[in-house]
Amino acid sequence: LWTVCAIAAALGREGAVAPADRPLLLERLAWTEGACKTFRAHEDGGWNIFPNQKEPGHHSPYSTTLALLALLEVRDAGLPWEGSEARRDELLRLTATWLAERFIPTSNPPGWRRTEDPQDIVSPGLSLQIHALLLRAEAQGLVTLPAAVEREIPRTLARLVGQDIEVAADAGEF
Repeated sequence: LWTVCAIAAALGREGAVAPADRPLLLERLAWTEGACKTFRAHEDGGWNIFPNQKEPGHHSPYSTTLALLALLEVRDAGLPWEGSEARRDELLRLTATWLAERFIPTSNPPGWRRTEDPQDIVSPGLSLQIHALLLRAEAQGLVTLPAAVEREIPRTLARLVGQDIEVAADAGEF
């Protein structure tokens, strides 16, 4: 998924890729998208952390966040996914919706866990990243933020004021 992000960003940035190199990068992007299918066992919007994992319905909020970033980068570059802009936007909507539905408004602080394990704590860094990506998807008219998610964004930002970055348990990850 990180590779998709990098290739799409390069292809979408004018002058970053020489015209002669563009066909090769498009080929590599298509190959990478194909490899990403092994992390998406179902059409429910969730993405897995392992390829072809034994429990295909056990999705990863972290991997799903990366997938949303990748799909947004591909869209921003004006490129299709699996040969289709409609397919790209469908996957983007499904992925964003899957993440929005996993928001935990009752946790302290509210946000998203790194895993679907109910014992896992909410990750402030991942939550901030998901807020940003969902806002980006909403700005493109692809999703509507649930009210609980939208209400929490200013509170999430306010909690960061004066906070030492080393305090967060996931400071090295997100």
